[in-house]
Amino acid sequence: MVIRRWLIRHPSFLVKIVHTRGVCTEDRLWEKARLWSVVPEWPCVGAPLRGHGLMRDAETTLDMQRGYVGYVGRGGDFRARTEPADAIGVFLQWDPAVFGKPSDPRMSRTPIAKRDLARVERTVGRIVSGTPGLEVDVAELFAIFGSLGVLNDRHFGDLVVPPSPRVARVGAAIDGVLSRAGARPMVVDLMRALNCSERQARYLVNEYVGAYALQGATEWRTLVNVWTTYLAGLLMTAKGATTEGVAALLGYGSPNALCHALTNAGLPTPGEMRKIVKELA
Repeated sequence: MVIRRWLIRHPSFLVKIVHTRGVCTEDRLWEKARLWSVVPEWPCVGAPLRGHGLMRDAETTLDMQRGYVGYVGRGGDFRARTEPADAIGVFLQWDPAVFGKPSDPRMSRTPIAKRDLARVERTVGRIVSGTPGLEVDVAELFAIFGSLGVLNDRHFGDLVVPPSPRVARVGAAIDGVLSRAGARPMVVDLMRALNCSERQARYLVNEYVGAYALQGATEWRTLVNVWTTYLAGLLMTAKGATTEGVAALLGYGSPNALCHALTNAGLPTPGEMRKIVKELA
């Protein structure tokens, strides 16, 4: 099973890369919680690099697979689904107040040439491997999709600025601690990673969250809860998943504790999740 996500945040645009295997990603599971990282008022384009899925808005459903780019004029209308098979996708969003509103807000699907798809794959490969030159790679992605006419071809790469060393250090520490989800991450774990007091750790988290305007998270506790419940929702869609197994994997004290956490986050119960996924298959 694989659940990996890379986010490149900027005040005026967003790049998201997702790699999953063995779970079903179904945005309709998160209708009330709104846990997935899409900026509601920004346009969104997405391209599957591996696997098969669907892209929806309120009126249209598009079959998405390798070789196509999907577009929706408003992120808040965006819904997606990928099947349990190995799936990799890249998603781009941008602020229309900065780069201009799209000429056509309707959802659409555009074929992408093999050479352009190969460019996207090479660029995504460099990003996920941490190769230096992130600003160049971001500019490359927007240039490729801009050439397809699904967004305004502007110099997005010129806006990429490195975060401050402190924000970068805090981000790396948070990523490391949250990656140990089964250990039920606590602020003391972050204190150790940052070698600082609890008060300073909480301050640094608030600074990090504010810098990237993370949706649904305002402090360490909510940051942990958002990520853990998101993982729980994904894991519950895996074949043979049980409430007991997912609760144990994520460090919850009992299945009831997991159900309580999901309810508090506005998510369906594990049984409802399985039913939703089955009905939408």
